[in-house]
Amino acid sequence: MPELPPWTLVATDAPIERLSGHTLVLASRGDAESHVTVVKIVVGKPARRILTTTTHARVTHAALGEPGRPRSLRVPAWLRLDDLVRERLSGGTLEQALVVPGVRWGTGSLFRTAEATAVTRTGAGEVAYDASQILARLNPSAPAEDEHSPEAARARVDRVKEAFGAMKADVLQRIEQSALFDPHVPLTRQFQLLLMRWDDEQATLGATALDRLSFEVELAFDTARDHAETVGLRHLPSTARPAARRALKGARLARRSTSEGEREAALTQVQRLLEPLALYYLPAPEDVPGMLGGPRRLEGGQ
Repeated sequence: MPELPPWTLVATDAPIERLSGHTLVLASRGDAESHVTVVKIVVGKPARRILTTTTHARVTHAALGEPGRPRSLRVPAWLRLDDLVRERLSGGTLEQALVVPGVRWGTGSLFRTAEATAVTRTGAGEVAYDASQILARLNPSAPAEDEHSPEAARARVDRVKEAFGAMKADVLQRIEQSALFDPHVPLTRQFQLLLMRWDDEQATLGATALDRLSFEVELAFDTARDHAETVGLRHLPSTARPAARRALKGARLARRSTSEGEREAALTQVQRLLEPLALYYLPAPEDVPGMLGGPRRLEGGQ
């Protein structure tokens, strides 16, 4: 099965053999309580026997936020996710299964502070998402009392908008992390759609739904930004990368130069390099001077 991107919801009755190599968060509900479990699935090679050929999977699992080492079990690869939860894990009914970027398993070491199992960002195993962000994506049943105010939710999204706006106004980040500004990138599109949903619905949502949506916006932004940082200039067409690298050098020179002549020459070079690329998610050449603190170039070179 092709690799599933982070934050993909998987059918609760999916066979685990189709999810080999993936890390998932499973939200299940029993008679008295809910469970959020992190699992890592690795399907092994078939064990050939006289009468049958059996394939097993190794499932490493721990509750989200649980300190101590994870547990591991061996199950038939044909077992479905919902049966895995009901028969081998926490029990109860599996409500949602969410693919996540990675996991940092908890530790029970006597020689250092015990860590809890957490979901980590792509390419940054030491950087964990806040558990509230994961719960927001799982959309669990609302708590009896809302623990977060609407003001805190709006402040959370305002910080996202401020960070995104600062990156969008930065020539270097627009080039180096161009995937964050290209809506054809699935993670970027997901962030932009959630931001649009926030703008459309935030005035009418209740406190709990508002809080949950604010966490979704924050998580989508963090994920899209992490992806853009990881792919870097590889997001650009291969033919555009040499010019983009030179434009980055010119932008850095313009930013640090104390000579007005050198600075203007660097700005002109950046504009000249970006113009033929004509990529809608890169800075427009006429905007470059203003983004780097210089005078905006008028149409016709005036």
